[in-house]
Parts: sequence; structure tokens; C-alpha cells
Amino acid sequence: MKTKIKITNCCKTNKKTKKCVRKTDDKIFSFPRLYSQKQCQQMTRKKGYKNLGFTARSSCAPYKGCSLRQKGGTRKIKREKNKTKKGKGIAIAVLHQNPYKITGEVEFIPLESGAMRVNYKIKGLKDGKHGFHIHEYGDLRDGCESACAHFNPYGKKHGCVSSKERHLGDLGNVVSKNKMARGTIVAPDLSLYGKHGIIGRMIIVHKDEDDCGNYKGNDQKKADESVKTGNAGERVACGVIGGGHAVPLKPPGF
Repeated sequence: MKTKIKITNCCKTNKKTKKCVRKTDDKIFSFPRLYSQKQCQQMTRKKGYKNLGFTARSSCAPYKGCSLRQKGGTRKIKREKNKTKKGKGIAIAVLHQNPYKITGEVEFIPLESGAMRVNYKIKGLKDGKHGFHIHEYGDLRDGCESACAHFNPYGKKHGCVSSKERHLGDLGNVVSKNKMARGTIVAPDLSLYGKHGIIGRMIIVHKDEDDCGNYKGNDQKKADESVKTGNAGERVACGVIGGGHAVPLKPPGF
């Protein structure tokens, strides 16, 4: 009987790590890398991931989606909080009343790097992964359905935060444990206003896991849906994204 080897989460690597699995899409990477996780985070905050050279992007790929709070506790949370873009405010969405009794809040905080930090705390989801997307319209007249499709101003195929191609509204999955999902996602290319603006749009939580456009089965219907919605299923909770206080209410993870 073969022993199943557990591969380390890329957000928790150390000098002895040989392989790790990326948090956002379960892709496996080998080590060592040219740059450490700390060096990658410093470069990304300074320049933005898209502005890094090819070598740096390749070396830092395992760490996409890692939040600073995964290592080092309170001090690193404080430093990241201080990188909030001054004077630009934040956005917040409170999940609308729904038949599933799912409640929660989502904060959107612009960072100096040009990225957007998304803090979420969602209660009542079944345990497991759930697709998490920004949809085009903040229209609740028909519940979550009237939000229409994913926010996708460039007509791209569906993916996740770390994918080469994705909708701007594709945020991957939240993970619920004991009916509670909380954490942080960093999206590289969202803003409060303008062409990439999220104010007035809708955040939606889905019933099923988002496959990030990577469905590999033989079901053609699922293959087609994978590059549109990630097969994330029914919309179980949603909230309109509106302007919030100028300073984040709480640190990542609430």
C-alpha cells in the first residue's frame, strides 16, 4: 500500500520545502525558487505583480493569493494595513437576505501597489469551497439573478485570481469550515472607480466550487461552462458593493 505524501501549502514554505501546492488553484510547484516568499511580496507591493519581469513572475508564481497574515501574526497584518491607499476610501458589501440564511460582509481595500485586498467573513455556507465572484450589476430586483454575468469588461475567458486569463470579477473560492468562511484575497487589477471599478456591482457566493476554468472531464456541457462560470453552480448569497469608511473597519480575517 502506497503512502500518500502531503504536499505543503505554498504560503507556508520553508528552506526545506521541495514541492508545494498553490492556494488559489492547487497547482504544484518545485523548489528552490530564485526569490523567497518575502522577497516576492516586497516586489509585488512595490511594483505590482503585472509589472514584474518574466523571471520574477515565474519565481513568485507559487505565492499568488498568499496573505501576509499566514506568517508572523499581528505585526505583518499591521504593516499590510498601513499600505492601504490613503484618501481613496474602501468599499463594502453586506450579504442580502436569502433563503439559505447565509450572512456576512466583504470589504474591498485599495492598496498602494494598485491591487485590491478583499477581506471576507461569511457565515452559514456548507463546509467546502464556494465560487466567489464580482458580477456586473448591483441590481437586486430579482435577487442575485439580476446581477447578470461576471464583471468582464475585456471579454476574457473565466479563471481565478492567479490565472493567466480571467474575468476581472473572478476571485476564485472561499473555503467554509464549521459553516464559517473568513480570510483575504488579493486581486491585482481592481479599483473602486473607473473601467476596473467595483462600486455599484454585486459580490456573489456560489453553491459549488469554482474549477477556475480548468475542467478536465469528458462532459462537454461542463467543459463549456468551465470557461464561462467555473461550474460554480447556484447563486446562494449576494450583496451590492457600496462606498465604505475611509479606513478599513477591521484587519484581514475580521
